Amino acid sequence: MEQNLLFNREELKSPNGPSTYSLQKIVEVAHFNVDRVKFVWTQIWNIMKEHITNAAIHSTKEISFFAVDSLKQLSIKFLIKEELASLEFQKEFLQPFEAIYQQVTNDDLKELILNCCGYIIAHVKQNIKSGWK
Repeated sequence: MEQNLLFNREELKSPNGPSTYSLQKIVEVAHFNVDRVKFVWTQIWNIMKEHITNAAIHSTKEISFFAVDSLKQLSIKFLIKEELASLEFQKEFLQPFEAIYQQVTNDDLKELILNCCGYIIAHVKQNIKSGWK
């Protein structure tokens, strides 16, 4: 997986611009692996969140918007699952929204991030525990 994401990093730097295909696949891979043991999932997520964050701060507006929307989809899928009291993974999972918001200057993208967070809160607020931090 690390090798594939290395390719994806190069794709983000491409003068032709990246495709959304790799972001779609990352969403699928994350969805199918979210039930893994926390230690394994954390390793997977650390690699994925870096790629999604880099895609979200990309200069191409369509790529940025798609990356933020992908993060929203993943967040909802993850937050639907019950978080154990001793784990605080939700805050780690939602952290990319904050990181992206702090790095971008595009007001439309900032508004999308806020709208995504509002949507997440409205639809899965009953499941959010450590994510409130």
